[in-house]
Amino acid sequence: MAFRMFGENLALDAANAGARAAAVLPVSVDRGRQAAQEFLDQKAAGTLTDTSVTVELSGDNVVVSITGHTPILPGTVSRQSSLVLERLP
Repeated sequence: MAFRMFGENLALDAANAGARAAAVLPVSVDRGRQAAQEFLDQKAAGTLTDTSVTVELSGDNVVVSITGHTPILPGTVSRQSSLVLERLP
């Protein structure tokens, strides 16, 4: 159970990293996707497998979704993070 929760926390941390990177000016979906994927590659290797990163702009928000699998406890882990996009005053 703890391994599954650890995987969920890593997925959420990756989603947060992607949302933070994407939301700053100039807003960039690609930068958000890259930041989330780099987090997964560096921090979640071996804990989350078959991961996917989705970054979408929705109105004034960026939404980053992470999905993956934990190898010890079979099943899907999915977490999402959303931030308001930075704007010029």
